[in-house]
Amino acid sequence: MLPIPPEFSHSLDRALGYIAFSSLSINKGLYGELGKQLGKVGAKKIEEIGKVIRNKLQGQQAENMLQESPEKLENTVTQLLQDPELKAKVKSLLWDSVVVGISGGSCSGKTWLANQFKKHCSETVCLFGLDGYYKESNYVKNLQYTHDNPKSIDISSAVFDLGQLKAGQEVEIPTYDFQNEIQDGYRSCKPSPIIIVEGIFAFYDPLLLDMFDLRIWVEADDIRRYDRRLTRDVDDRNIQDLEKIKDGYRQNVQPGYQKFIEPYRKEADFIIQNNNQCATTPRGLDVLLRGIEQLSYQKSK
Repeated sequence: MLPIPPEFSHSLDRALGYIAFSSLSINKGLYGELGKQLGKVGAKKIEEIGKVIRNKLQGQQAENMLQESPEKLENTVTQLLQDPELKAKVKSLLWDSVVVGISGGSCSGKTWLANQFKKHCSETVCLFGLDGYYKESNYVKNLQYTHDNPKSIDISSAVFDLGQLKAGQEVEIPTYDFQNEIQDGYRSCKPSPIIIVEGIFAFYDPLLLDMFDLRIWVEADDIRRYDRRLTRDVDDRNIQDLEKIKDGYRQNVQPGYQKFIEPYRKEADFIIQNNNQCATTPRGLDVLLRGIEQLSYQKSK
């Protein structure tokens, strides 16, 4: 934990807020710079966090610990933050999440890029995939281009859940079984400083689009996406009928992309070229990380 700076040590609420910030937000990656610049973040926000913590403590006892044993106070606050409700409350005050939208054609590398963000900033990133919001299969199969039609996605539920997540609430995100074309469960998504939303229709709906602080388009040639689609559907989704995969690409994926997905490429702030075989470190990732870090800093002020 970072030592309590002098400007925070003279006020109990500021000291408690600082300890909570250090305990929950700082890691050696993305939030390192923000930690160094904490004095510029804003005393008011830190004090608000401190008051929440103080309400769980006996004020005079905490004041004595601050003067006599700051380390003991830090340990006490850290223990308090094991309470999930208190932790969620502090997190909601601590940051306004930066929401990053990732779109592009099927198998362009959207999930790969989202996982790269998670890999490099594991403690500060929550992945929010739109694939889990596909509607009931009997409805989807009667749509033009089936799963490659935006009507196949329950956008309203996705927008609601994302709003809850931004507000600091843990949400249960549906998961989808593509082999059987059904929702098959849920996974927990906890509030995080950075929320990555990825899906082919991430830019399609204006309500969803407006929730993004940063929009990234992943670009890949059609032949690349076609080859990856064959490999993914066989290896990852256990679909063994190659002719079915090929027909689905020609009849649904290609025309659906041209009609409903590619026209929204213009909404992107950044375009990542991904014609290679998903390199370990995508070109431009460091630039994007710095940009997101700056957004996080600005929103925390």
